[in-house]
Amino acid sequence: MRSERQKIPIVLKLKRFKSSPVIRKLNRLISRFFPPVKFNGTVKRLLIFRNDKIGDAMVTLPVFRDLKLNCPEMKIDVIASEKNRFIFEDLEFIDDIIDLNISDGDTPSFLKIPIIGGFLLFLKFILFPLLFSSEFRNQLKLLRQNSYDASLDLVGLKRNSLIGKYVSGFNLGPGRLAAFIFYDYYLDNNWVSLFDVDFMSRKIELALTESFGFKFVKRDRSLPIIPLNLNRSSRGSVDEFDIIFHLGTDKLRKLESEKVKLIIESFGDLNLLITDSRETTEFKSFRDAFSERKNITFRLFETLEELACVCGKSKLLVCYDGGQAHYLSQYIKTFTIFGPGSAALWKPYEFVDYEIAESDSSGYKVLMSKGKNGHIAVYRDIWCSPCFDTGCKSRPCLNDLSAEFLTRIIKQYCMK
Repeated sequence: MRSERQKIPIVLKLKRFKSSPVIRKLNRLISRFFPPVKFNGTVKRLLIFRNDKIGDAMVTLPVFRDLKLNCPEMKIDVIASEKNRFIFEDLEFIDDIIDLNISDGDTPSFLKIPIIGGFLLFLKFILFPLLFSSEFRNQLKLLRQNSYDASLDLVGLKRNSLIGKYVSGFNLGPGRLAAFIFYDYYLDNNWVSLFDVDFMSRKIELALTESFGFKFVKRDRSLPIIPLNLNRSSRGSVDEFDIIFHLGTDKLRKLESEKVKLIIESFGDLNLLITDSRETTEFKSFRDAFSERKNITFRLFETLEELACVCGKSKLLVCYDGGQAHYLSQYIKTFTIFGPGSAALWKPYEFVDYEIAESDSSGYKVLMSKGKNGHIAVYRDIWCSPCFDTGCKSRPCLNDLSAEFLTRIIKQYCMK
């Protein structure tokens, strides 16, 4: 049985309505009069808007690696954010990384209010710079001089769509209501919607094949996509651990600290590394609580690249859904705990499907990748998921998960 419907914020109700079957039907009706237009011709230069987060950047890479493999003459440029720029550096299949400050990659919660928040961000990143920054205007002129055949908005920002229209002859984006105003070709739904059943990487590839007619005949399914550079290790030698626990994510996606502590204690006889994105209160409290345990190492890393070097030598990573899961799962078997995010879209990707290893009547599912790494994803199939990172007070997606359940799953499926 699914859980009863808990009380959710008005903002979430609005977001769910925007992605509801009613809006989807309305969009399809509008598309009969303003149908999405497919690209006619050969794309020689493509501009990608990926000015958001780390995980979003990572799910893009396998698609554009294959695109470059099949269309080696195509020039692929990326507008990245400060947060995810490092993902695209030194990749042979990305030609140029363009620094255009139209998104900081992380939107504060008070600006996620529909319409109002988007308007304020438009003022900050587009209107005010256009009015008062000659440098910004010059950047747009230089972009237009690149003569892009097409642009691809993988984020779904109106400011991306407007710039895409200005600098290219054709632009593609998500199927929001009345999307024909902003895009030449638009999807049947948003990049993240209530209807997703497959990986985000495959959703991006499908959009490219439908709109541009690209054919992905050749495939590169090798991992990692970003080769490890052991010189980036924070120490002269790279340590090996049985389990790495990464505590980092925002509060909405985290388990209660007491549950995490119980999970760590249950693996107290193994060689453990506890890390976080920064020195949080939780990290410090665990370090104090386990200070006498010689087999538990507490260490912070300046970059994900440094942590990846340790992951490449270790056995298992336990973490939350987020950029760290997408980036680090290239190098290590990963156990990902999902809360408000869509497990269908954001499971660590290794070019194969997942199968249901376990499920119960309350909606909890344990998914296992059929790939070499055999990643595990745990989530609750609940009516309000995905909640577009809005959340609610009761958080049944995570709060009903027990430490005993998660410990058993890790031991049963990851410690063989």
